[in-house]
Amino acid sequence: MIIEISVAAIAVAILVGTVFFIRTLLIFSKTAATFDRTLRDLGEKAEDALEESVKTLQETRHFVGELREKTQQADRLLRSADELGQSLGEVVKGISQAAEANRKRLGNVVALVGAGVELIHKLRKG
Repeated sequence: MIIEISVAAIAVAILVGTVFFIRTLLIFSKTAATFDRTLRDLGEKAEDALEESVKTLQETRHFVGELREKTQQADRLLRSADELGQSLGEVVKGISQAAEANRKRLGNVVALVGAGVELIHKLRKG
């Protein structure tokens, strides 16, 4: 009878162990399914984030290209303005030199006219 009780106890222990093992396998299965779902969701989100990053990078490259083009246009404009400034400086310098030369001549003419007017006044009086 001891053997029968021992066999029955072993059978019960094996049954209890099997029940706990099956429950553990079921919990593990649910955890694995949740983990799989999470990985799929993360994969989709990672793909979306990657696509968004690629779009952002393309827009940034386009913006940098436009900025480079505008900078080159501004550089050409500024060089033209600098050349215009230098040309105007030369023109002003030429005008100043011409005005200085003509001022001396004009001064001589005015002095001669003044002397002539005085001479005419003297002749009329005397």
